[in-house]
Amino acid sequence: MTVSHILLIALLFRQFRSQGDETSIRQLHKPQRPVPLGGLPQVESTPSWLPPERWRTEIFRRKPIYGSKPDDAAQLAWRSLIPKGKGFVLVKNDTWLPDLPGLSHPHMREEQQACVAVFHQLHCLYMTYTAYWDARAGNVDEVPPEHLIHCWDYLRQTIMCAGDTTLEWVSEYSHRPNATDGWGYQHTCKNFDAIYDWAEQHRSKDDEGIV
Repeated sequence: MTVSHILLIALLFRQFRSQGDETSIRQLHKPQRPVPLGGLPQVESTPSWLPPERWRTEIFRRKPIYGSKPDDAAQLAWRSLIPKGKGFVLVKNDTWLPDLPGLSHPHMREEQQACVAVFHQLHCLYMTYTAYWDARAGNVDEVPPEHLIHCWDYLRQTIMCAGDTTLEWVSEYSHRPNATDGWGYQHTCKNFDAIYDWAEQHRSKDDEGIV
């Protein structure tokens, strides 16, 4: 083998190695799969006892019955948001998550009772709704201040946690400057019906109502 052949082989080997390094670098900096709109990427292993997280788009529309005087129709509308069991469920504690407060080790308790947060949040919102109408009627003694203080802070944190980034355009026809009513805009939401059905199927009791 001549010197020229040896040099040619060495040059080809160096070129091949350089291309391999470039391929490795490209793979290292390959764009990751985009995050689905409205939520975090799904992980490969999720405890089977967690509520479902399915997504759908919703257009917010005005439904004044949820803010009107709490007559029978309004009360029925609010109660229909809460499944049988009031959102309290029994879950099989087959996966130990040490960083989850209140979750016992599976060797200590086979089932764990919990409340699905969205129903706690709806309960708190309902409490502020009824307290407003009680106060308007002069029934101040019916308004539980400690409960309301808890609910306002709790709802504040849940709203900030969700952090809805939908853009609501300012209406040119509003009688107030820089105002929007929020109606008619599309949002990416968790499927509430799926959560409702799951909570009712896994309920820990048969109580009904929102209070």
